[in-house]
Amino acid sequence: MGLSTQFLTLRKILDFCYKFFVINFPKYATPLCHCTLKSSSHPFIGVKRARVPFLRTELIPHTLKMPFLFPLHYSFPPFFTLQPNETTHSKQLALWRDLILKYHTENKIKTLILHDCPLWRNNDISRQLDRSAVDVVVADFVSSGYGEWEDEATKTRCRILWRKPKDLASDIYDWATTRGFINEVCTLFELHSGEDVEGTSFQGADEELLRRAIGILEDRGQATLFRGETSGEDGVKFL
Repeated sequence: MGLSTQFLTLRKILDFCYKFFVINFPKYATPLCHCTLKSSSHPFIGVKRARVPFLRTELIPHTLKMPFLFPLHYSFPPFFTLQPNETTHSKQLALWRDLILKYHTENKIKTLILHDCPLWRNNDISRQLDRSAVDVVVADFVSSGYGEWEDEATKTRCRILWRKPKDLASDIYDWATTRGFINEVCTLFELHSGEDVEGTSFQGADEELLRRAIGILEDRGQATLFRGETSGEDGVKFL
């Protein structure tokens, strides 16, 4: 591993740790010192000053919110320029698909708004995808089955399929089996926001996506959907 790569890796680790403390312990994480990373045998390579937080460990809450950890290639400038080589271009689009899906899934974001997505720009390396590249990346994401246009005509909003409907249907039924919900009824609200679904792939899922997954279960003979007074009160009986 080259020296510049080592510094880049160390910088990402420091940034990740600081963001982790700031997000989870804003009252208890205070700057202790500032340091500038340099090498006696190598000129300064742009590693910015890092703040090291002081933490009162006795005040740490039990539930932690982890910040999103970007992959290393997100700090590689060519990643933000679509490559002309067909093989490289295909691999690059696959990396963008994985990043978009992982970022939105981990952060429980249901919709990608093309003009307001923070993924397109990495300020640390002063690189960003231009609009035409964004269109190509998102079009590939949708055609690969990981997203759907909410506005087909203008294509400015993309619904993120955290899991493909058939996979989500299997996840839901496995959960119902494990939790003893076979021959029991639960509401759609309980399926995406109930305490029993915490940590599942469908926690916080888009209601439309949930309905499609349940429709697949109905086709399989594994569930029946009952209409309630409101859409959130619609009930699902697992068979």
